[in-house]
Formats: sequence, structure tokens, C-alpha cells
Amino acid sequence: MAYTIDLSNQVALVTGGIQGIGLGVCKTLACAGASIAVCDILSEDDPKTQKGIGDIKKAGDVKVFYIKKDLAAQEQCYEVIDVLIEEFGRLDIFVANAGITGKDNNWDAAYNVNVKSVYYCYEKAKQYLVQSQGRIVIMSTASVIRAVRVYRNISAPRAGLTRLRDTSPANARRLA
Repeated sequence: MAYTIDLSNQVALVTGGIQGIGLGVCKTLACAGASIAVCDILSEDDPKTQKGIGDIKKAGDVKVFYIKKDLAAQEQCYEVIDVLIEEFGRLDIFVANAGITGKDNNWDAAYNVNVKSVYYCYEKAKQYLVQSQGRIVIMSTASVIRAVRVYRNISAPRAGLTRLRDTSPANARRLA
């Protein structure tokens, strides 16, 4: 049975949305009619950024707005939301997709992007999500359930993110 999702007049923020799974999420949301604010670390002039923005626009006739920020830094997480609200005036969907593997065993960077950025963006965005009765989607990895030794520096932070989600105020009733 086929169904249609109508997200017209809604604004979605997708972190890490220029490539891979994040790009697929952006294209799906655009196809459903949502305006897209896509946040990534690549420069706006990067060919990957230009291709990603073009692919999103092809998926749906919607506004696509690019925000270049490094989500490893707390203040840039807050700035993402400020810039988005200045541009669109609202936020309905927050997809926390940005993630890194922590190359060279850089656990601090992996934890900052994979866990802290979700928390900081959510803290700044929650008032707007409450106003719009919006939704949050937190992307994770199957290695949270079954650890993969090679991906320790992504599995452990993402497992922490899962616990952060489970203990958030939004889940308080479910946990009671």
C-alpha cells in the first residue's frame, strides 16, 4: 500500500546532509515538500556541496538553504539554529545525522560531533520544536547494538547518544 507524506510549509534541519545517508534524508524530505536547511562542514563552494544542493533541489521544488558550520564546536551548534530561524522563522523537523569516525583515534572530536552537537542543537532548537509540535530524528549506527572493534570511536559515542535520547525530558512519560 502506497502513501504520501505532505511536509509542505514545514522546515527541516538535517545536519551532515550533503553526502551519504544525510543527503538521502534531505532528498526524501524535499520530495515530501519540506524546505531544507542543510548543515555540513564543507564549504559552500566545494563541488560535493554544490552537487548535494543540486540533488536536493531536483528531488523537490523547495527552498534549500546551506549552513556551513563545524558542529564539533558548541557555539557553532547554537549558530546553526540562530541562522536557520533568521532564514525561515520556524523549525519543524530536526534530523541529527552529522557524525564522524574520529580518525587517528581522536575520541574528543568524535564525541563532540556524535553526541555533544546533538545535545547543543537540541537545547537551542527545542523552543521552536515545541512551538511547531515538531519532531526530532536521531541517526545512529547498528554498531551501538553489536560493537565493531574497528569503529570503537563511533560506536561508544553513539551508544552514549542513545542513552541521552532515552533520558531526555521528551521521553520522561515513556520511561515513567
